[in-house]
Order: sequence, then structure tokens, then C-alpha cells
Amino acid sequence: MLLFVFFVFLLWGVIFLYLYYYGFDLSTFLLALLAMFLLALGLGYLFVSYLLDTKHHMQNHLLYVVDEIIHELNLPLSTIRANATMLEKNTTDEKSIKRLKRIGEATVRFERLHKTLVYEIAKEVMPITNEQFSLDETIQDIINEFLEQGRNTIEFDFEPTEVLLDKIGCMQMVENVIGNALKYSPKDSLVYVALKNNKLEVIDEGIGMDETEVLHMFERYYQGDISAEGMGIGLALVKRFCDKEGLEMSVFSVKHKGTRVVIDFSSRAI
Repeated sequence: MLLFVFFVFLLWGVIFLYLYYYGFDLSTFLLALLAMFLLALGLGYLFVSYLLDTKHHMQNHLLYVVDEIIHELNLPLSTIRANATMLEKNTTDEKSIKRLKRIGEATVRFERLHKTLVYEIAKEVMPITNEQFSLDETIQDIINEFLEQGRNTIEFDFEPTEVLLDKIGCMQMVENVIGNALKYSPKDSLVYVALKNNKLEVIDEGIGMDETEVLHMFERYYQGDISAEGMGIGLALVKRFCDKEGLEMSVFSVKHKGTRVVIDFSSRAI
């Protein structure tokens, strides 16, 4: 920036000296104007090149930091999960088994938050490329992960559905929707997940929302039930992803009866 200011003052000095020695008339004015334009163009090019080079360097450095974070966090997460699973198999005490299950569930939640953090950082640094993938298989994999946690019974009904989307963002969005249905439902209740006619439908029999909560449900950090785990950013991320990808999202909820979330993938279906 200081170098740019220096060159600007130098430019004005050269033009002043030129007009001082050769006098001021139409021809000298036009020549001075042309010189000023060419010099300004050159300086502008140098300045923009400097900014772009700096940005590129910062992006590469940030990507390096992100890769380091992924590597450093994956190892302890895998170690915790593997040891908790091994201890659970070799433990007969019910209290210890419950504690180990809670450790496993907390590890899964932390791993999900870790993936979200990495994705959000990477998304700001470089454009995310859409890819074609099987939406029904992706949702099935997500459900299997939730079933491994031993929570609610999940009933599902899928049709083969191919989409062109940001796959990682889509996975996080689906995880949030199903995760909310499980989090706000009694553990002995049923959660129903369907994918038909390019529409994802998630229905739970949980606490539901009243009109006030429905109005605020897409606000970051808002939680209708303050006793629930989490920070209240799930639905805000879901809504932002749907808006970015052009997906229609509808939420129907009744207090103390449950919630139904519908996401239409028709605009991205292949």
C-alpha cells in the first residue's frame, strides 16, 4: 500500500515537471494526460497483481492449516472411538457401559462438528464443485451411522434418486435434519425418513414447535428447548444450504406432537 502511494506521488511529480519545463497548452496537456493514464494503468495492474498474489498465498496457507487440523484431529478421534468400543465389549458393569456409550456418542457429535468446521473453512477458500451422486445411498449411509448409536427406531422408504450437488454440504444438511428429529424425540419413538419423487421427508413424534418457535427456527443459536444438546445452528445451516442450492424446504410442526420436514430436490435431480 505504501509503495502504491509513493508511485502516485511520483507520477504527479513527473507530470508537474513536464508541464513546468514545456509550458501548458493543449498538446502538452494531452501528452501529460496520456502519460498519467498509462502510468495509472500500469500501477493499477501492479497493485491488483500484488493483492491477488497475497490472496493466493493466504488461501494456500489456510488450506495447509486446514489439512493439518484434519490430520491432528482425526487421530485422537479414531483412538477415542476405538478404545471406547473395545472397553464396552470387555465391560459387564451396566453403569460403565452407559458411560462408554455416552463417550462414543459424544465422539460422533464432535467428529460431525469437526467435519462441518473443515467444510465451512474450505468453502470460503475455494469454490465447491458439484458432483453427481446417489442421494438415496448417501441418506442410507447417514441413517446407518445414527442407528449404530442405538437411539430411536428409524423407518425409511427410498426411491433411487440421482442428484448433482455439493455432496459434502448435502450430507451435512441431511445429518442436521435427521439429527434434529432424533434429538428432540423420545428415544422410544419412531422417526420416519422417506425419499420419493425427489423429495426428502423426515417425520418425528417429538416435542414439536409452537408458532413462535417456527418463526425463529432458522435463526442461528436459537433453541426452543434450551435443555437440548447443541448450539442451535443446525436448521440455520440447513436453510442456508437449501437457499444456496435452490432447494425448496418446508417445515410443519405441532407442539408436543412432532415435526415434519420436507426438502424438494427436483431442481437438482438428474
